[in-house]
Amino acid sequence: MPEYYCKSDHVEVIETSPTKAVLTVYSRIFKNSTRYSSHTIMGWNDENILEILKSDIEFFPITCSIRKYKIFLYAIGCSSNDKWKYAGPGFKTSIIHTFEKQQGIFVSQIENKYCIVKIYQDSQLKKRFIEINPDDVWKQTGLIQQYNGTQLFGLDNSIIQRLIQKY
Repeated sequence: MPEYYCKSDHVEVIETSPTKAVLTVYSRIFKNSTRYSSHTIMGWNDENILEILKSDIEFFPITCSIRKYKIFLYAIGCSSNDKWKYAGPGFKTSIIHTFEKQQGIFVSQIENKYCIVKIYQDSQLKKRFIEINPDDVWKQTGLIQQYNGTQLFGLDNSIIQRLIQKY
């Protein structure tokens, strides 16, 4: 189990979590058992601190939904290709869905001039499909056919489109 070390002027503690370490130091210094949640202690409830922390971060991963599916966007890229709705190399999303009777992670991505869908199970690549646009690559999988590839890549989502335009 990891140990966390916290030290103040005259108090040193080692605990099993950062929150517990801070609370132990606080209670020893102030002789008080007041409890604070960890995000409050770190200042993450303060909008000014949050703005400073995220000021140099270019992109935050997001999720969006298409009915029962959650699309996780974790990398962004842009291009001038209107068939890709201006997404480009480096763009990556994932969806969890069943493949061969087991849960898998479907990674949709754009690399170079191609759209790719990779299917993983137990951290192993099971299948890979490559086409020139999102609709054709998802058709090739034969799965989740009630939606087109543009939808399954998340490319018709307004939030993802704003991120692409901003990027």
